[in-house]
Amino acid sequence: MAFDGLFTHFLIHELHSQLPQRIQKIQQADHEHLIFTVKGQQKKQKLLISTHPMYARLHMTTSSFDIPFDPPMFTKVLRKHIEGGMIHEINQIGNDRLIQFVIESRNDLGDLTTYHVYVEVMGKHSNIILTTKEDKIIDSIKHLTPNTNKARTIMPGFTYDTPATQNKINPFDVDTPVKYIDLNQGRLDKQVMQSFEGLSPMSAKLMLSQSRFVTGDNFNQLFKQFMSICQDPQPTLWTSNNKEFFYITHPNIQSEASTYFTPFEDVKTYDTISELCDAFYKDRANKAKIDQQAKDLLKTIEQTKSRLKSKLEKLNIEYNEAINMDEYQLKGELLTTYMHQLNNHSDQVEVINYYTNEPIIIDIDTTKSINDNAQKYYAKYQKLKRRQKEVTAQIKQTKEDLQYIDSLHQSMQTIDLQDIDDVREEMINAGFLKKNKSKQQHKQKNKKSHENYITTTASTGETILIGKNNKQNDYITTKKAQNNHLWFHIKDMPGSHVVILDSEPTDDAIEQAAQYAAGYSSAHMSDNVEVDYTYIKHVHKPSGAKPGFVTYDHQTTVNVTPKILS
Repeated sequence: MAFDGLFTHFLIHELHSQLPQRIQKIQQADHEHLIFTVKGQQKKQKLLISTHPMYARLHMTTSSFDIPFDPPMFTKVLRKHIEGGMIHEINQIGNDRLIQFVIESRNDLGDLTTYHVYVEVMGKHSNIILTTKEDKIIDSIKHLTPNTNKARTIMPGFTYDTPATQNKINPFDVDTPVKYIDLNQGRLDKQVMQSFEGLSPMSAKLMLSQSRFVTGDNFNQLFKQFMSICQDPQPTLWTSNNKEFFYITHPNIQSEASTYFTPFEDVKTYDTISELCDAFYKDRANKAKIDQQAKDLLKTIEQTKSRLKSKLEKLNIEYNEAINMDEYQLKGELLTTYMHQLNNHSDQVEVINYYTNEPIIIDIDTTKSINDNAQKYYAKYQKLKRRQKEVTAQIKQTKEDLQYIDSLHQSMQTIDLQDIDDVREEMINAGFLKKNKSKQQHKQKNKKSHENYITTTASTGETILIGKNNKQNDYITTKKAQNNHLWFHIKDMPGSHVVILDSEPTDDAIEQAAQYAAGYSSAHMSDNVEVDYTYIKHVHKPSGAKPGFVTYDHQTTVNVTPKILS
């Protein structure tokens, strides 16, 4: 964990140097991300506090967030007590990832009142707690009841207790660190972590990487040297073995550094720790959210697809049975004709089909009379006759639904958060998902989500539009493109609509657009794909058709290798 106690120590020092700051605005992007707009020293900034289970942190940020129209209750409580207040202190408790904000604000009576905001940066256990000066809890972003947590209770009215410590030594308070290490035991990095508060695998390895050999004689020196280097932070982001790392100092402390972080490359330093955090965490939490939501939605799409396939199989069985409905009419007719000749006690009878003069065997229900058996066959014929028309229509609709679901499935390959909402909305409108009323009430509708299509430029300068979902496909095909523009789509498979906004595109532009049409399709993993293209005037959207569904003619077919934008 790079965001450890030592990292927190220097981050808090950096934030504290900017105090005092007034809290001008408090916003909550979701149930994990809180944003304070603060102003101090004639400078306005945004302080991000996150309780994300994987990316919990706090730092100044320049990132933008989508803020819901109706704020959560915790935000309302914070606004009531500390919005407009002044942050006078930001303290670290011990050398752990536990931060205390001391805020002075006016209460309902206009009296100056001191409040504490505690931020616990502890992975999935991260929390934000608002308390009085006496640490009586007013509210928290996560509640811990006695039933869910036996160690402590985080609920309004209870006294705030810090998380239980592991009785580790504060590295800033130790004179002889080697006393707490057994050099004969091995795994020194693990021992350092277990002995000293706020040190993580990252900091322990960086400390020990100052020398290839660690002995009793030089451990104290290595420890103090590392802590002194950290006194002058050099926030650094680097890559090692295709993974990104960050810390308050450079991994190559000495030229003889061990192999902990070799090879390391793409080293970049930042002026402030907040800038480093903003760069590293940028889009990471959002991507994790997208991945999870996309995973859930993809599962729903696949379940819907499986259900539709099963439905189609049953309908086909019904249809095949309906095709033979004349056979039931014939059997009823023959039973009626030969009724006086037949034995009621036989489960099968053989009669002559007077239309072909050939024998035919008819199954008989021995519990019923021959006349009742004949009526049963007649009834079956009438039922199938009525059902045939219904089944034919249902098969057609189910095939269209499957085609539509396939298009949604394809659109999931290149998706962002807004696209997920669009696909989910499509499924709701199509009747494949139930509308979540509680979420819809608080959701700000993005009326221009259909405009989030991909815009790129061909090597020869023409503008190419690519739809990422059915809503966008509809928009670029029916609204953005003109009749003399070329339209592209993979042949006989689900895929994106692609349009060249040029009446006379070059051959290179046509080839690139065809490659994109193949790349943004269900055949994107193939080496060679057939793509159709035609003028927009030959593309037609049937009345009442689902989003993204069109028919076309006068097409030209080309073979291309799929390509997507990096």
